[in-house]
Amino acid sequence: GASIAANGNITNSSAVAFTISGDVTFCPAWYNWSVNSGQTMFTMSGNGYTVDCNGSTFRNTQANEYGYGAYFSNSDDNITLKNCNFREFEQGVRFDASSLPNIARGNWIVNNTFIANDYGVYLYDYSYYNNFVNNTILDSTVHGIYLYMYNDYNNFSGNNMTNNGNAGGEYGFYAISGSNDGNTIWNNYFNNSDDVRDDASTNEYYVSYREGENVLGGSHQGGNAYANLKCVDSSEGLYPYNVSGDGVCSGPGRMILNTGNTPQDG
Repeated sequence: GASIAANGNITNSSAVAFTISGDVTFCPAWYNWSVNSGQTMFTMSGNGYTVDCNGSTFRNTQANEYGYGAYFSNSDDNITLKNCNFREFEQGVRFDASSLPNIARGNWIVNNTFIANDYGVYLYDYSYYNNFVNNTILDSTVHGIYLYMYNDYNNFSGNNMTNNGNAGGEYGFYAISGSNDGNTIWNNYFNNSDDVRDDASTNEYYVSYREGENVLGGSHQGGNAYANLKCVDSSEGLYPYNVSGDGVCSGPGRMILNTGNTPQDG
């Protein structure tokens, strides 16, 4: 694997951990690193910058999935993490602030791939108004995206969650009942044995019917796409669900139509 050279915005703070405090663009490469339990590949510090991995892959070489690929904590705000591939960590990206008002907010996790981690995205606590957009989360041994407690008003859209969980009781997306409220989960693709479990109370799994390419290439957006649910796109029912050919299924579920006619709901 390639090496990581320090510059003004990335410092090697221990044998395995790097702290990022400003704009960084990586040379595209495959980086192998040994990360132990509780350790982190990249710890974010500060606010208002972009980390562009430029398609690079960061793989944990430990025999078991340990540690975190990227870590957001207290007052890490308005940071963009994009174009990264994290493999074989305990958690691909972890959000873990301590309490109000020291929350992690306004961050963008965009166009990343999380493969063969225990959890692709893990929101432990106090993550507000963050955006998780156009990520691919594959082959997680536990949950694809997991919300533990006090994670509110986050946006999850355009993500592909496939083949996550392998032992039953594991999900593509799981929000437990610890005040994970006001989140919007829409225009995602789910293809897991068990797609979604939500024990919270006020999360929404659709947005208002609107023009725009959906996650399966249709011309309109609404809810989510589920590989294991069937629906039809026809002229039956009430507007806007009776608009045929718009990629949204007939009926009130705001489902996104799969071209094989075998998804989808919201």
